[in-house]
Amino acid sequence: MIGEILDGKYRIDRQLGAGGMGNVYLATHLGTTRVVAVKVIAPRWAADPHFLARFQREAQACGRLRHPNIVNVTDFGIASGRKGHIPYLVMELLDGQTLSAFQQSQPRPALPLVADLLDQVGLALEEAHRHGIVHRDLKPDNIWLEPNGRGGYTIKVLDFGVAKMKLPGDPQPHPVPEPGTAISSGPLPVAGEGETAVMDLRQEDRRSPIRDLAEEAETIAMAEVVSGPSSGSLGSD
Repeated sequence: MIGEILDGKYRIDRQLGAGGMGNVYLATHLGTTRVVAVKVIAPRWAADPHFLARFQREAQACGRLRHPNIVNVTDFGIASGRKGHIPYLVMELLDGQTLSAFQQSQPRPALPLVADLLDQVGLALEEAHRHGIVHRDLKPDNIWLEPNGRGGYTIKVLDFGVAKMKLPGDPQPHPVPEPGTAISSGPLPVAGEGETAVMDLRQEDRRSPIRDLAEEAETIAMAEVVSGPSSGSLGSD
């Protein structure tokens, strides 16, 4: 896709990452010349009408989240290509690094910095929970540290992939394909219709942000930021 114009709006400049659901590209919006990140869904998923409809509804929910600690989604579309439909999601392009990379460069950061990062992650989760969204794939690769110009970092939580979701017309919750891939598993879950679409969580999934954050503390590797990376798997159950 390098060099191609996607949906008449985005020039694909280079690939940034790849995963089970597709690729992420650095692209330029032709109208504004703004540089963005574009996630393009792989043909195997784009050819599935059920998945395509779900992806669109979920992308719309993703666009509703506006918070300084959550990556900003700016556009969604389904372009026509030589091999069929090309669903894509456009996000702000971030500077900085993942928490994984940060751990390698600073295995023992100061405790005030750790507390600040943890607080920002909590704020992001609280906003997501306010919209009925539970992040089920929190891990160092899904937490982005962007330098704030004042010696610290602004956290951006990425990839609100959810392992189980319930959408209108679905007989039962479905797993998101291949959670935890390099570009991660997918967009936000949404279960409602119209202007106030909200995820229909099962009763046992209606957890508070504090409990969610506590249970994911090992996953987001804050303990490891303090003590240094361990030999275990950060994202395992």
